[in-house]
Amino acid sequence: MKIGDGGTRPALNVQFASDCDARIIVGVEVSSEGTNGGRLPPMLDQFEQRYGQRPGTAIVDPAFATKAVDKETKQLRTEVISSIPRSKQLIPHGIDPHERQKGDSDEYKSFR
Repeated sequence: MKIGDGGTRPALNVQFASDCDARIIVGVEVSSEGTNGGRLPPMLDQFEQRYGQRPGTAIVDPAFATKAVDKETKQLRTEVISSIPRSKQLIPHGIDPHERQKGDSDEYKSFR
């Protein structure tokens, strides 16, 4: 896995899902992927298998809030709450990351 210092080493990416009201861990996933993008839908599947329903809301780190995840979770009726992912391409050019960007779906524009 690529590590923050620019090198690559054996590593694991561990994700936890918790119930904010009950303060318990409701899901765990371990992968060797170096990104969190795309990891939310499998966690929601795991939650549904255990509890027979999907959560109405998922509060996530911005690394999970990709365009594909936003579209998929809306179709599955789970609202995603997150800060807007920072983009190294937008900030230096003075582009507001909250404004609609090229390639944004209507759903992702609403998320922004």
